[in-house]
Amino acid sequence: MQKKFLCSINIFIVGLVMLRGLLYCLVIPFDQAPDERLHFLLIKAKHLQLTGASLEEKQRVASQIEFFWYRSLYPETKRTQENFTSGYLPNPPSSMHLYYFMTGWLLNVCSLEHIRDEIYLLRGFSILCGMIVIIFAILIAREVFPNDHFLRIGIPIFIAFVPQFSAMNGVINNDKLAEVFASLLFWILVNLFKNGLSWQSGAAYIIVALLGLMSKRTMVFILPLSLIALFVYYWKGLIGVKMHLFLFGGIFIITLSAYLLLWHPTLHDLVSKYVISIPESPYLLEKLFRPELFSNATLLYIAKFFTVMYWGFWGIFGNMTIRLHHFWYVVAAFAQSLAIAGLLKYTMHTKRCVFLSASEANQGEKLKIWQAKICYLFGVSIVLWVIIPVFRSIILRFDRPDLTQGRYLFTVMIPVSMLTMFGLFTIFPKKYHPWVGGIGLCAMLLFDTVAFINYLLLNFHNAAFF
Repeated sequence: MQKKFLCSINIFIVGLVMLRGLLYCLVIPFDQAPDERLHFLLIKAKHLQLTGASLEEKQRVASQIEFFWYRSLYPETKRTQENFTSGYLPNPPSSMHLYYFMTGWLLNVCSLEHIRDEIYLLRGFSILCGMIVIIFAILIAREVFPNDHFLRIGIPIFIAFVPQFSAMNGVINNDKLAEVFASLLFWILVNLFKNGLSWQSGAAYIIVALLGLMSKRTMVFILPLSLIALFVYYWKGLIGVKMHLFLFGGIFIITLSAYLLLWHPTLHDLVSKYVISIPESPYLLEKLFRPELFSNATLLYIAKFFTVMYWGFWGIFGNMTIRLHHFWYVVAAFAQSLAIAGLLKYTMHTKRCVFLSASEANQGEKLKIWQAKICYLFGVSIVLWVIIPVFRSIILRFDRPDLTQGRYLFTVMIPVSMLTMFGLFTIFPKKYHPWVGGIGLCAMLLFDTVAFINYLLLNFHNAAFF
């Protein structure tokens, strides 16, 4: 009976994600999503490249898109397509960029006639990707916490009701394929630690990691994560001070070796082109340790960087201009602060990760060693994701530092959700879990409803109910 109940709940959650994606897809105008127009132009350029279109055909399609976009902005316009003959398509992305290759191929297979239909098709692809992420969240929750309904239901529910996640499911967004590969990679990682390493699981991990790297640069965090995961897998001792001394020593050696290898011009060019843009090796250390990095202005900018990232994770809509009231961000931060306190409480309670036997762990008192390692690696993935954008957008961009977008965090959405829910699970006694779950669900539902009605409908369609 419980198995059927959980199965029904999971199907409902997946259907809810699809429904919410469709709602956001219909509500958000074509010109009010981050870089949606650019993504569509790149997809069309790739589509026409795959079909071998002539230069005249590319020019005609470009003018159609320009006219369609202008008419979306100004529906009362009397201008015709002949007024937009100067439109052009960007150079098609490399086929190594899987998102544009797959979506271009999708347009080629479906062969739709109208621009509007193609946009809705591509938005539908984003919805499908969001549903796949939720499915992997359900599978991971089932594997890691098989005996607890609070976590098995709470982890996917948390993801489903993040307003920005639903908004990005409803638009053309080149992050979606990376999110799918990241979710699949985390699922493989869970099974690898639970069932042991085999050549099949190892090969699957490597293939998915490569596909993830080909989908978007935001997946670069899986490179250091994979090395740390390999170390943690073979580490037989406790997750404590000794392990971290060996880990940080290994990281230092690898970093030093990588720096020396980057002196080779070919390797430097490959890393800058496909992984992360970095200065030439003779100037790298000078840029990394320049005095202005340690100024108050830089520290304030980094604080702003993290603040905007956090806002963007929960909800900054339109062309990143529609921000929620500070109250909602503060409430979300308070809830996640409770979760962090719960994780710290659990770590202290286990007395530096001294674990019970498997039979005792099954009673819910403490995690098994493989479960603890997964939680640890999920935390590492979040830390790596946060550090790398700071390194790339501020430290390396010494001449023009840049802010990031919180939606990029969705590649580690499952770790964020799992650790948030596990932290809340540990800080409240088990008898209060039904209350915590009910209050949390109502709060997330209210948060999402307010974001949808009082921000999206109000700003895009001048309609609000409260």
